[in-house]
Amino acid sequence: MRTVLLVNPPVWFADGEPHTLDTEYPPLGLLYIAAWLRRYTTFVPRVVDVAPQGLTLSDLAGILRRERPFAVGIAAMTLQLQGAVEVATVVRREAPRCPIFLGGNHVSGDPTFVERNADLFDHGITREGERTFADALNRLEAGESLPVMLEGEPIGSLDDLPFPDRTLIDRRRYLRPEYLMASRGCPFHCDFCATPALAGPARRRSASDVLEEIASLVRVSRGRLAFQDDNFTADRDFVFAFCEGVRSRGWSLRWICSSRIDLVDEELVRSMKQAGCEGIHFGIESGSERLRAESMHKRGFDNARIRETIRCCRTQGVRANGFFILGAPGESVERLEETEDLILHSGLSAVVISLPLPFPGSGMYERAKRAGVIDEDFLDRFARKALGAGITGVYPLYLESLDHETVSRAMRRLYRRFYLRPEVALDWIRRDLASPRVLVQDLRSGLHLLARGTSCRKPFE
Repeated sequence: MRTVLLVNPPVWFADGEPHTLDTEYPPLGLLYIAAWLRRYTTFVPRVVDVAPQGLTLSDLAGILRRERPFAVGIAAMTLQLQGAVEVATVVRREAPRCPIFLGGNHVSGDPTFVERNADLFDHGITREGERTFADALNRLEAGESLPVMLEGEPIGSLDDLPFPDRTLIDRRRYLRPEYLMASRGCPFHCDFCATPALAGPARRRSASDVLEEIASLVRVSRGRLAFQDDNFTADRDFVFAFCEGVRSRGWSLRWICSSRIDLVDEELVRSMKQAGCEGIHFGIESGSERLRAESMHKRGFDNARIRETIRCCRTQGVRANGFFILGAPGESVERLEETEDLILHSGLSAVVISLPLPFPGSGMYERAKRAGVIDEDFLDRFARKALGAGITGVYPLYLESLDHETVSRAMRRLYRRFYLRPEVALDWIRRDLASPRVLVQDLRSGLHLLARGTSCRKPFE
């Protein structure tokens, strides 16, 4: 039997110890690839999720010596490049003949990265990796040569995918909700998002297939689920069929998902609530309608629709949570004030505030590249820590009209004004009492918020 190590690297290592942002959910992408390898090849996959497992670089070296893998596959987002490089360096030293594959978000948006770093990576796979990675391993085993870059072949019908192989992880290392996906891709093309570069055309599993997976998870998850889809409600008929399936089976579920403001109405939310939906994450991004439309390419709804959708969720007892970006191209002090007003007076239950990060594969990256803010040379130096370790103060923001201090100060002020309101803080504590682990995590975030004005899980301040 030939072992294949599938590695989810941390953001970076410091003195051999892993550092990361969040370890609350397992690497579903690698679990899907592992399940595909088990079904369609003779290779034996092993998933190594470095940060949740608390693995040092020395630990990784020991695993390589013990497993003597046929190949190593590393999946990395852009912010994981430093960790990916350090993992690959250990593989090169401990298993010099072992081919190293790089897949995931970054290489899908920056397909020449592997060639530029050929001393560490042998092959790269863009987009979806299940079928292409399995085919590549079979060809290598047969003695064939492979091109450096392979374009991942999308799975036509997502119902053909085996369920993620969760037997390969220690579920106790993650937060309680069981994470799953009902779709891949997104039909929208927001300027800041790199999803189109990774996922390709938007596709959805059938409601019956999703329900079958949930049936295998109900007991172990205790009914708590979280959908990682970019847009769970993109197909209205699917949502109604899914919710009816949950109700007809008599399951007592508690789940959350993500959606767009203009794809949710009272009828849909009512059906979702009856099937156990507790919260919906909305990518709102800004309180400025003009900024959303012109700079972020997020069109289709105005502020009145945002407020109505949030009201609709609250009426049905579903939390409406908002994602926002401060400082996007075209931002101004007046537009920041519009965002502040929307966040504080629209009835949102939670907010996540970010600053503009130009990731390869996104429209924002191309704009930042033309402006000379970031390029391939920077990405290579960033990956090898030539500019410093970690993210804060190292990876650039793309700010056109406002400076870093102005938007950072606005973010700190907004976080404090929103979360330090008694009704918001008490609501979070009340819900966290059901999970001591989550309560400890949120209390830690709250103390960080009081001291520094940001979440301890945010990469930028």
